[in-house]
Amino acid sequence: MWPTLISAQSKSDVPNRFPAELDAYIAKAVEDWEIPGLSIAIVRNDSVIVVKGYGVREMGKPDKVDEHTVFDAASLTKSFTATAVAMLVDEGKLRWDDPSRWLRFHLGDGTWEGRRLVSEAAMQEMHSPQLIIPTTPAFRTARLVNFFAAYGLGFQVMDYRGHPMLWHTGGGDGQLAYMALLPREKLGVAILVNTWIAPVIHGTLAARVLDTYLDITPLRDGSAEGLQGRPAQQQRTRDARKAVRDSIVRGSTPPRPLSAYAGSYIDSLYGDLTMRIERGALVLRMGREAADLVHRRAHTFLVRWRDPVFDELFTTNGTFTAGTSGAVDAFTMRLNRDTIAVRRVAER
Repeated sequence: MWPTLISAQSKSDVPNRFPAELDAYIAKAVEDWEIPGLSIAIVRNDSVIVVKGYGVREMGKPDKVDEHTVFDAASLTKSFTATAVAMLVDEGKLRWDDPSRWLRFHLGDGTWEGRRLVSEAAMQEMHSPQLIIPTTPAFRTARLVNFFAAYGLGFQVMDYRGHPMLWHTGGGDGQLAYMALLPREKLGVAILVNTWIAPVIHGTLAARVLDTYLDITPLRDGSAEGLQGRPAQQQRTRDARKAVRDSIVRGSTPPRPLSAYAGSYIDSLYGDLTMRIERGALVLRMGREAADLVHRRAHTFLVRWRDPVFDELFTTNGTFTAGTSGAVDAFTMRLNRDTIAVRRVAER
């Protein structure tokens, strides 16, 4: 299943404990990156090394993050579904080429407390590279990849310093998640963060954990490296947002009354999106999020999210378009790297 990159036994001399140095490093990173709260779990040799929280559950409130704090694990939760799908594959009720194949994520090695829940064949299918990821010298240096990178069924499958690794990230509403497994070392780490303001910290801390238990010396200070570039990145973000907002023509009005844009819109992926007139202004609502639409030019509006985290990361433009009848029937906007294109539907 895995290329023979290293011996099957880990050569690390780090015992099954949570080093005080690693504990202090994580606590300092939480403080340096101004992260409200973070939770970490480390497992090794089928034992739980630590499950611990750092910081607070909510900014401005004293409640601490602990091992019972609920986080949004986002895409990591798909691994639980993938395990259930693998069990159905074993029972002959599904095949991996069914529409459910996108449920690719996996957690564990197919056994629990000595009982095999998923066959070795199904596990191998999930763990095996399915699509090679082309790499560059910069990619290999940044990811510490020596040999290969690929996608499995959900996991990214690559080596980390020569050790075969399964990993993936997740992002929810203002939260981040990261999970990495080194199968041959029986070592795994999961990190959950309750903010988007430090987008690299979960992977950085996971690398520090892996290096500690692989007995890598000297230990790389990825947190400090990331902090060096943070002010410049924050300034670029502020400049980009300012450029968008400065482009608004003061006093401009859309070519049609706001009622022409109000209504219900739908997308097969993102679901329902509504435009409503509230206190004389157009408001977009998508799930739990709301945004005020400020006219820029023609049928284009600035989308200003009311959630400050969303507004910081996803300030964008949205454009309405009209169909052959002349009525507004679609809306398009960029959200991070995705383009959301929704069609207008009749009011329900």
